[in-house]
Amino acid sequence: MTHKLQLDPAIQQAVDTAVLVSGSARSGTTVLGKLIHSFLDVEYVFEPPTVIALFALLDSLPEPIWRFMYEAYLGEEFLANALAGRSINTNRGDDSSIWAVKSEQEIERRLGRSWGKLEVMQEAARSVLAYKIPNIVPMLENFHLRYPDTRIVVIKRGAVETMQSLMQKGWFQQIGEARNLFWPFREYEGVRVPYWVAAGDDELWHSLGEIDRCAYYYLRMSDAPPEGDKVLHLRYASLVIQPEKTAQKLADWLGLSFGEKTPEVLRTMRPTGKPLDQGIISRISEQFRHRVVELSAAAE
Repeated sequence: MTHKLQLDPAIQQAVDTAVLVSGSARSGTTVLGKLIHSFLDVEYVFEPPTVIALFALLDSLPEPIWRFMYEAYLGEEFLANALAGRSINTNRGDDSSIWAVKSEQEIERRLGRSWGKLEVMQEAARSVLAYKIPNIVPMLENFHLRYPDTRIVVIKRGAVETMQSLMQKGWFQQIGEARNLFWPFREYEGVRVPYWVAAGDDELWHSLGEIDRCAYYYLRMSDAPPEGDKVLHLRYASLVIQPEKTAQKLADWLGLSFGEKTPEVLRTMRPTGKPLDQGIISRISEQFRHRVVELSAAAE
């Protein structure tokens, strides 16, 4: 009977036409999500754990159950409560804090009173739902078959920048606490294998060293659906070198407008200026190197 359960039409429409931001970790998904959150009438949630778990089960759960859980979380748990001021991030120290992207008047409008359900549904009908999850790029094509009206923005960054940042974080080391931060995972011979590792590659992942794991990850996160009416590939370099121009093109593609805080967000976007270790590429095994170079050139 799950497939017959329905949500309010305003909530359903918001979920169906949501904006999904993805890409690899350390590619600029956080700053891109923050920018979109600053646009007028956008409600944005940063890496919602429930939806991450659902993407890990995209091909495992029966589709009607998956869809209902996905829609109920994004529409009711997040969007309705965000509009009523109940599920917004007010931690000023976080990149995803609402204080960085919405005006004080707008925030106080939500927090200063109690909201009834009918009022929230009226707000939802005027709102754009957006969320960001890195690491799900290989799953986006199948997801889009279920939600063809979802606007997907995939951010791409060069391999050297991405891999150097990943190695500085230590996420793919075989020792150290940071190696266990990717989730959900499955275990293979005592090693945690992230959910985005392709089926049948558990033994391969187990055998790889840190730099080849970074290369494997970069390749997996480059496996994006082709660009189209509902899929946009955005280059990190464009975002930090020409932030205003790139942001305007993005807003136009989404059919949205800059918000009061958008210029402030744009002023924070600039190249990191960190020196790059070009020798990273030469240390990638031949198994992955050629393809990494090829995809990196397309991302730069």
